[in-house]
Amino acid sequence: MKTYATLLFCLCSLAFGFSASAQSDETIVDKFKLDLSGAWGGWHLQTTNIGGNNTAVNGGFGGLEFNKTLFIGWTAYGVSDNLIGPTDNLLPYSFSYNGPIIAYTPKARSVVHPKLSMQVGFGKYDIEGFASDQFLVLQPGVGGEINVLRWFRVGASAGYRYSLNSDYPSDSFANSDGFFLEGTLKFGFSWGAN
Repeated sequence: MKTYATLLFCLCSLAFGFSASAQSDETIVDKFKLDLSGAWGGWHLQTTNIGGNNTAVNGGFGGLEFNKTLFIGWTAYGVSDNLIGPTDNLLPYSFSYNGPIIAYTPKARSVVHPKLSMQVGFGKYDIEGFASDQFLVLQPGVGGEINVLRWFRVGASAGYRYSLNSDYPSDSFANSDGFFLEGTLKFGFSWGAN
């Protein structure tokens, strides 16, 4: 009887030992785990062409950083200026858009690192004497950032703004599609060892 009890104890111990050291299965979701690693916000200034006129569009952004490389947040832009109308007269206008932004910054720990971004949002275009236009904005960009201080980064990028579903055709005097150059001042903090 004592032999059976000892044998049963040894088998249970052996089985427990194997189950305690067993590893869980790897999954695709485990490979793409997002760990919060920072929070950033700031100001950006674009130089671009709206309605055939070069103009400066400014705005702000804020969001969270994941795994030191992925930024997910919200951005907004706006400008009030004049453009040259169809009869060569100056028309006051206001142009604004906002929406989510996602940016990927590989090697973000390096002093200088690349940045890829995509912004999608809703926009509004009001031109004096014309109907208000609401549209969808798609704005990809490529650039870089410099880590000036642990809590401060300076960036520059270039890209193209697509105004989808706009009432103004791309060949009209009020076209808002176009290339842009953008400068960014980014404030926040990044933590963790990722």
